[in-house]
Amino acid sequence: MDDTSKHERFSNFCSLLETLQKKTGRSTKLFQKDIIQRYFNKWKLYGGSLFPVIRLLLPHIDKKRLNYRIKEKTLSKIYVNVLCLPPESPDGRTLINWRIPGKAKMKTVGDFASVLYGVLLKRSTFTGKSILTIADINEKLDLLNQAESFEQQKDCIRSFYTTLTPLEQKWIVRIILKDLKIGLTENSILNIYHPDALNMFNVCSDLYEVVESLNDSSKRIEIEGLSVFHPFQPMLCERIPINSCLKILNTNVFYIENKLDGERIQLHMKDGEFQYWSRKATQYTNAYGSNKNEGTLTPFIYDVFNPSIDECILDGEMLVYDPNIDDFLPFGSLKTAILDQSDEKMKRRPCFVIFDVLYINGKCLINQPMVNRVKLLPEIMKEKYGYIMFHKREEGKTTSDIIKALEKVIELHGEGLVIKDPNSNYELGTRSKKWIKIKPEYVNSLCDELDVLIVGGYYGNGYRRGRISHFLCAVLKEKIENENNYDKNEDIYNDNDNEIKDNNNNNIDDNGKSNNNLPHFVSFCKFGSGYSLDELESLSKEKNGNWKPLDPKNIPSWLSLEKKDLPDVYILPDQSQIVQLKATEIVPSVSYSAGVTLRFPRFEKIREDKSYKDCLTLKELLQLQNLSSGRLQSRSLDHNNSESFSLEGMSTKRKKRRITTKSEISVLHSFVGADTSNIDKKDSLFDNMEFCVMPGINEKQSNINKQKLEILIVEHGGKIIQNPHSITTKYVIADKITLKVKNIINTKIHDVIKSQWVLDCIKRNEILEISNRYSIFLSKKTVKAIKKNMDIYGDIYTEEYSLDNFKELMKEMNNNEEFKQILNKYIYNRSIENKKNNEFLKIISSIEEKYIFTIYGLFRNIYGYFPHKEYSLNEKYKNYGLLSKIKNIENIFRFYGGNTLDNITSECTHIFIDPDLNNIISELQKITNHYEKKPRFVNIKWIFDCIKQRFLLSESDYLPLHSISANPIIKLL
Repeated sequence: MDDTSKHERFSNFCSLLETLQKKTGRSTKLFQKDIIQRYFNKWKLYGGSLFPVIRLLLPHIDKKRLNYRIKEKTLSKIYVNVLCLPPESPDGRTLINWRIPGKAKMKTVGDFASVLYGVLLKRSTFTGKSILTIADINEKLDLLNQAESFEQQKDCIRSFYTTLTPLEQKWIVRIILKDLKIGLTENSILNIYHPDALNMFNVCSDLYEVVESLNDSSKRIEIEGLSVFHPFQPMLCERIPINSCLKILNTNVFYIENKLDGERIQLHMKDGEFQYWSRKATQYTNAYGSNKNEGTLTPFIYDVFNPSIDECILDGEMLVYDPNIDDFLPFGSLKTAILDQSDEKMKRRPCFVIFDVLYINGKCLINQPMVNRVKLLPEIMKEKYGYIMFHKREEGKTTSDIIKALEKVIELHGEGLVIKDPNSNYELGTRSKKWIKIKPEYVNSLCDELDVLIVGGYYGNGYRRGRISHFLCAVLKEKIENENNYDKNEDIYNDNDNEIKDNNNNNIDDNGKSNNNLPHFVSFCKFGSGYSLDELESLSKEKNGNWKPLDPKNIPSWLSLEKKDLPDVYILPDQSQIVQLKATEIVPSVSYSAGVTLRFPRFEKIREDKSYKDCLTLKELLQLQNLSSGRLQSRSLDHNNSESFSLEGMSTKRKKRRITTKSEISVLHSFVGADTSNIDKKDSLFDNMEFCVMPGINEKQSNINKQKLEILIVEHGGKIIQNPHSITTKYVIADKITLKVKNIINTKIHDVIKSQWVLDCIKRNEILEISNRYSIFLSKKTVKAIKKNMDIYGDIYTEEYSLDNFKELMKEMNNNEEFKQILNKYIYNRSIENKKNNEFLKIISSIEEKYIFTIYGLFRNIYGYFPHKEYSLNEKYKNYGLLSKIKNIENIFRFYGGNTLDNITSECTHIFIDPDLNNIISELQKITNHYEKKPRFVNIKWIFDCIKQRFLLSESDYLPLHSISANPIIKLL
C-alpha cells in the first residue's frame, strides 16, 4: 500500500490548519470536524498510515517526540541568529519581546508563531509553496528532537527557514511548541479518527498504537483492558462541596484518605523489570530504575513482591521520605531526591505510596469494585517502610466524619482529603464523582485573605495576548508609622546634569516621584487567575498610561526584586491597587525578595477601600506564616453553617460575588506565643540563646505546652521569638514534624531539638550535649562540633547514663538501619549456632583492634582443626595420655579467641599438628586439595609462642616438620 505521507505536501496540511483556525461562529466545531473528516478520508484513498499527519495534529500527546527542549525564548534567540539580526534592531526586539505590546503588532502580540510570521514576511526570500512532504517534515522534526546543543537546534531551524514559506514556518513553530491553537482537543480529533480511539488511548496512552490498531473506522473493537508496560490515563478526582458528598456518592460507607503531596505515578512490573509512568504518560524509569541494579528506588523494592506475582500494575503517589525526620517532604523536594545518586544512608529518597492495584498476572481489575482491589495488596507484596508503602484509609458514614477528618488535616497542615466510593470501578481517563477531593482552601470559611499591592505586570499569550494577564504583588517592608515621611515634594528640573531632582537632590523617576520618598516594598508573589475580563481590565489600567517598561539595569529603588523573574512593566504604588488574594499556603522561595511566596494564589477582589499604605507588611506576613506553619487555614470549621462547606468562588466559571461580612479570625491556642513581658528571670542557664518554639509540643508526655515551655526558657535567661532568624536563633524546639518544621529543616540552617532537651537542661542546671535522643535535625556545623564526643548511635563518651537514658539509647540503636541489619544477620539468625560466623567474628575483631586490644581475642579470625580422630587411632598417644594433652591445647586456643572445627571445611584456616604425628599430613592434604583456599599446616608450638609474644607470628617458621620442645604446656603455665 502506498505511503501518503511521502506524497502529501506539508503546504496542504498548513492550508488545512489555516482554515480550521479562521473559522468562527456557532457552527465552528461541526465545521472543523467535517473538514478534518474529509481530509482523513482523502488520505485513506491513497493508502498508508494516518499516524504521520495525526502526530502533527496532536503534537502534545505524541510520546515518540516527548519534547524538543525548546520554548519561545530559545526560538527567539535562534531566529535572531539565523536571520543575522542585531538583538537591538527593531525586528530583533520584536522577536525577543514577543509578548510586549509596542514591540509587535497588537493582533499578533503574545503569539510567538504569529509574531515570527510577521518578521519573516519582510525577510524571507522563499516564494511559492514548499515541496516538502509530511514525511520530510517528520524526519526534520526527529532531528530537532535529537539535537543536544544550541548549535544543533540552530541548524535544524535554519533548515526550516531555507525550505519553508513564512506561513509554513508559523505552523512548524506551533508544532514544536506543541500548541496549534486551532480550538480542537485530542478527544475531538481521536473521535473523528475512530469511535473507539479515545477509549483505547485512555488504556494505552500511545498515539502510535491507537492509530495503527484502528485503521478501519467502520470496524468497532472491544478494548481489552490494561496491559503491562503500556501507560494508561488514570482516574482523577472531582471537586464537590462537603455537604453534597453523601448525595453524590450515594453509598452507606465510604473511604477517607489523606491527599498526598507528591507526583501521581503508575508502577508496572513484569518478571523483575520495572517501569514508572506519570499521569501524562511521561516515563521516569531512568530515574527510579528498570531493574534491581539501577535507579533510586527499584534496587530497594524489587524483592517485596510475592514470588507468585509475575506481573502487576500499581497506581499511587511518589513522595520524598526523609529518614532524618521520619516524615514525607513537600512535592518540590522530589526532583532533588531523584537526582541524588550518593550512597549516603540517611539521604532523602523517593517512596512510592500505593492506593490501588489494577492488574495482576494477566488479569485486569479495573472493572472490579475498589474494596476488592485494595484487599489484594497485602497478598501480592509486603511494605518496606520509607520505600514502598500502602496508603492508609479510614471508613466514614456521615458528613460529620468528613468534617472531623478535615479538621485533623488542618491541624497537621496536610494537603486535604480524598473521599472514595468502595464499590466504584476504576474509570480510565475520567474525572469521576466516585472519587472526591476536598482541600481546606476549597472551604471559603477556612481561608485567610491577604491584602497585597500590585507592583508589576507580565504580558500574556493566547486569548490574553497584548494585555497584562499576570500581576506581580509586593508587601511593605516596614509598617508606615509616620505618613508625612511619604508626602510628595515639589519637584524641580536640574538643567546642569539633565536629571530630574527633588529638593533634597534625590533622583526621581520619569513619573516625577522621588524614589526616596516612597515606602519600600519587597516582591512576594504573582497571580493570573480568579478574575473576570472586566476585573482584568480594571486591574491592568493600561488605558491610563500608568504602566512603565521595566529596565532590568535600573530597577526602582523603592522596590526589591529578584532577577530570576522580572516583570515586563511596573507601576508606582500610589497609582496601583490593593488586591485581596487567597492561596493554599505560604512557602519558602528564592524567586521573591520576601523570601516566601504563595502556593496556588488566586485573585478574590480589588480593595477599593484601601490605599498602598494599608498593604500587608513583611512582618505581618511572616507572623501569618508562623500561625499555621504556612497553611492559610487558621480558622475553625463552623459545623452549624452549611454554607461554610460550599465551593463558592472556586468554580471554573465566574459567578457574581456575594457581599458577605468578614468573620473574625480565631487562632488556635496552640499556635499563640506566651506573653513573657512580666516573667522574672531565675538564672542565666540560657543566657545569649535565642529559641523558637513550634506549636505541637508533646503535652501528654511532658505535661507542658508551647506557652509553658516559652515561659520556662525566659525564666532561665533565654530569648523567645516566633519566627527563627537565620543568624541569631540557636534552636528551634519541636516535638513533631509539621509543614513549617519541614520548611525550616529544608533551609539546613537551624538545629531542630525536642522539648525534652530544654527540660533536661533545666533539671540538671547545665547545657547538655545534643545527642540523637534529643534531635530531630542538626545542621552540618552542629554535627561536626559534636561528632568528636559521641558515637554514631548518640552515645556521649563523657556523659554518665541513667537507666532511662540507657533505655532510650538502646531504642535509638534499634531504630538505626545499619545496627538492625547487624542484629538480624548475626544475632537473631538462629541458624548460626554459637555465633560461629566468620563475618560476625570479623566485626568483633575489627572493633577490638580499633578500640580495645585484648590478648583474649588474639586468635579471633582463625579457624583451627585439631585431628582428634587421627590421634585417637594411635596407641602411642593413648598410652602416654597425649590425646588429653591435645584437647587441653585446643581449649587454650579457644580461650584466646580461636575457633575450633570438628571437621575440615572450607572455613578452616589452620590445621595444628603434633610433631610425632607428621605421618598423617599426607592423608589430611588429600582432604584439603579440593578447597580453593587451602588451610595452613602448623606446629602446635605456634599457638604458645603467639600467646607469649602477644601477636600472631609468621606460620612459615612453624611448619609441622620442625621439632617441638618437651611439654610446652608446663612452660607456658
